[in-house]
Amino acid sequence: MGSMPVRTLGRMGVPWPGDGLRRSGGGGARAVAVRLRQETMRHPPMNPPDSELLRVQSLLADLHGIAWEADATSMTFTSVSEGVQEILGYDVADWLDDPGFWNDHLHPDDHDRMVGRLVRVATAGGPFDEEYRLLARDGSWVWIRDVGHAVKDDEGSPAVIRGLMVEITAEKAREQEREERQGRFQRVVENLPAIVYLESVTREDNGIGEMLYVSPQVEEILGFPPEQWIEDPSAWALQFHPDDRMRVRQEYERIERTGGPFQADYRMFTSDGDVRWFRDEAALIRDEAGSPLYWQGIMYDITAEREAEERARESEDRYRTLVEQIPAIVYREEVTGNGLELVYINSRVQELLGITVDEWMRDPGIWLETIHEDDRPSVIEENRRTELTGEPFLSEYRMRARDGRVVWFRDQAVMMRGSDGEPAYWQGVMIDITPLKEATGQLSEAEARYRTLVEQIPAIAYIGQGSVDETRPSERPRADGGERCAW
Repeated sequence: MGSMPVRTLGRMGVPWPGDGLRRSGGGGARAVAVRLRQETMRHPPMNPPDSELLRVQSLLADLHGIAWEADATSMTFTSVSEGVQEILGYDVADWLDDPGFWNDHLHPDDHDRMVGRLVRVATAGGPFDEEYRLLARDGSWVWIRDVGHAVKDDEGSPAVIRGLMVEITAEKAREQEREERQGRFQRVVENLPAIVYLESVTREDNGIGEMLYVSPQVEEILGFPPEQWIEDPSAWALQFHPDDRMRVRQEYERIERTGGPFQADYRMFTSDGDVRWFRDEAALIRDEAGSPLYWQGIMYDITAEREAEERARESEDRYRTLVEQIPAIVYREEVTGNGLELVYINSRVQELLGITVDEWMRDPGIWLETIHEDDRPSVIEENRRTELTGEPFLSEYRMRARDGRVVWFRDQAVMMRGSDGEPAYWQGVMIDITPLKEATGQLSEAEARYRTLVEQIPAIAYIGQGSVDETRPSERPRADGGERCAW
C-alpha cells in the first residue's frame, strides 16, 4: 500500500489531513503510532527553566489547577501537573501512559464538542476557553474550565498546546441553583394572574420608559405579544384610555421627582377594542450603591372588581333614591367596640325636625337630647333591653323639633348580623305618627264629650240592633199587653 498523509488524535482515532506520516502495508495502526512518537521526539515540549518551573508549580498548587501540555501534531499529552491527583483522583502516570485518557474520560454530552475544539486549535492555533466535564476516579463528574492556547513553531504552525484546567464544580452547582431559582421565579411570574414588567428608568416624552421585560400574560389579557411592547414602548401609551392618560402621566411625573413608588388605576384598550381596568404598582430597584437600575411593576386586571363596584354603586344609588323618597327617617347604626355609631341618616330628619344631616351625624347625643323628657326613660330602657337581647327595637315617643313643635315617632329597628353571626349594625326607620296621634286624641276627646252628654240626658240610652233607643220608660209597651209595665 502506498503512503498516505494522515494525523490521528492520539488513541481517539480521529483522522485529519497531515503530512510527514506514512502508513506501511504491514504496519497498520501500530506503525502509525510509532511514527507519531518519532515525530514527537523531533519536537520536544518547550519547557521553561527550572526556577521558573518551580514558581509555576507553586502557583498551580495554590490555584488547585492542572497544567498540561500536548503535542499539536500527535495530540498526545506530554505533561500533566500533580493537580490531577487532587482534582480527579488519578496519578500523573495514569494520564500520560494512556494516550487516550482525556478522550475516554470526557462526558458523553461534551465529547464531540471538545474533540472538535481541540482539533481546531491543533490545526489553526489560537486561544481556547472551554467548560466541560471529566470522569473522576470515584465515578463522579467534575466540571473543568480549560484555558490555553497553541504555541506556534518557526514556520507559524501550531507546535505545542498548553492549558490550565481549573475545577469549577462548585461554581457550576451554584450556577445551576441560580438557574433553577430563576426558573422557579419565572414560572411563578408567568403563572400569576397579572402582567409583570421591568421598565427602564429613562423615559420617553410620553412618560413611558423602555420595556426591558413583559410577562406572557400580556397577550392573554390584552391580546398583544410581549415582543410588541418591548420593541415599541409607545404602543403601550397608545392603549391608555383617553380619560386616564393625563392622570397616569401626572403619576409618572410625580415618581420621577420622588423616586416612587408608582400606583395608579387606569383603563387600557385590548387588541379587539374592549376596555380593561388595571391596578398598576411599581417600585424602583436600586443597586448596592443606591443607583437606580429599573422599575419593577405588576399590573392586576381589576375589571371584574371595578364592574362589581359600579353595580354596587348603581344599586346604592337606587336604594338611596328610594330611601330618600320614603316619608320617614331611615338610619343605620354600626355596632362597634364602643357601642353604636351612626353611619347613615336620610334627609327627612331635617324636614321633620329641622336638624340637618351633618348636625345629626356630628353629635352622637342629639337623638336622646331631642326626645321628650317624659318619654326619655322608657326609650332608654327599650334601647338597653334590645342591645342586650338583640331583639327588635320598638318604641313610640315624642321629639321636639327646632321650631318647638312636638313630633310623635314610631321607631322600629332590627339588628343585622355579619357572616360570622356577630352583630354588625342596626337598621331602623322612624315614622311620623303625629297625625295618627292627633286623630286618636281628637277621637278620645269626642268620645268623652259624647259620654258626658249622654250621661246628663234624663233617660235610658242603649244600643240595640245598631240604633240608640231613647224611649222613656212610661212610653214603652207593657209586658202583659196592658198599658203600663211594672219596672
